[in-house]
Amino acid sequence: MTEAHGQHAGGTDEHATDGLVDELDLLEQQPLEERAEQLARIHDKLQAELGAVRG
Repeated sequence: MTEAHGQHAGGTDEHATDGLVDELDLLEQQPLEERAEQLARIHDKLQAELGAVRG
């Protein structure tokens, strides 16, 4: 991680990663049906971000 930019060597923003982990922790406490919908939403968001990075 570079301290000046707050990023890991792979380019992942540490705060975004922490936020994702927190969001997943909260989802684990939800009923299965709600978890499935929210995980699908997170998957779509991450896939879109990955596509934007890949160009």
